Amino acid sequence: MLIAEVVEKGPFDTANTRVKAGTVIEKIDGVEITPDADYYTLLNNKARKKTLVSLFDPQTKEHWEEVIIPITNGAFSDLLYSRWVKQRAADVDRWSGGRLGYVHIESMGDDSFRSVYSDILGKYNNREGIVIDTRFNGGGRLHEDIEILFSGQKYFTQVVRGRETCDMPSRRWNKPSIMVMCEANYSNAHGTPWVYTPPRTGQAGRHARAGNHDQRVVGAPARPRHWYSASPVVGVPPTGRQLSGELTAGTGHQSSQFTRDHREGRRHTAESCRRGTAEGTRKISTALPHAGIPVI
Repeated sequence: MLIAEVVEKGPFDTANTRVKAGTVIEKIDGVEITPDADYYTLLNNKARKKTLVSLFDPQTKEHWEEVIIPITNGAFSDLLYSRWVKQRAADVDRWSGGRLGYVHIESMGDDSFRSVYSDILGKYNNREGIVIDTRFNGGGRLHEDIEILFSGQKYFTQVVRGRETCDMPSRRWNKPSIMVMCEANYSNAHGTPWVYTPPRTGQAGRHARAGNHDQRVVGAPARPRHWYSASPVVGVPPTGRQLSGELTAGTGHQSSQFTRDHREGRRHTAESCRRGTAEGTRKISTALPHAGIPVI
């Protein structure tokens, strides 16, 4: 059995392992893996138990053995999710030249909110904007918290002894942001993007002049009758510094549109995930000069 990838924090991701992509697993606990056999049966009831694995390197022709501790399918699924989030964050960082941050809301619950809150006001606090990904979220109840968190409007900059220390409000996001969703959003995860977008009439291309700022709703969804339909949209919040042509306090360019994932009929593929993330990144980056987001 050929190893395609050593997943971070997985059974083979240890300091002493020699396993890498391209290594072949020949035996599990002394039982040979053959082309006509289902190797999954060799891992039955092995989770969290020491297991002997016989290995072969096709390049060096070496044979050796290592003892690993297999994990459950659920634990492996969690590792793949973490990998997926890191990949999307790396995409956004690369496409925006380090100017945008990325967070994924896994569920509409307390743990997800704490994670998002920590990331946007922690490692992404100095970024110029944020991509909020809600795709494949199964729901819960978090729409009000998300709307409040991402609709901050800067009203004050604290200066201590001539040095700027922070903007106020300091516990809300005051900069541009954009939200990405798909047809797999369920329940509260479908309703949250509607709450996050500005008040709408459901008319595409409607413009409203607010002071010196142009507010735009493009392809905005009508108010949902319930939380269970799933219209994929990319949206932006109702207030604060959202997609502003100039990164100054106040409201700016606001928009929502159907994702390319849905228009082209893609479902849950790695490529469609990259496309959806790219589209959200590209739309928010139109407010950031020279961001250079590719069209893919």
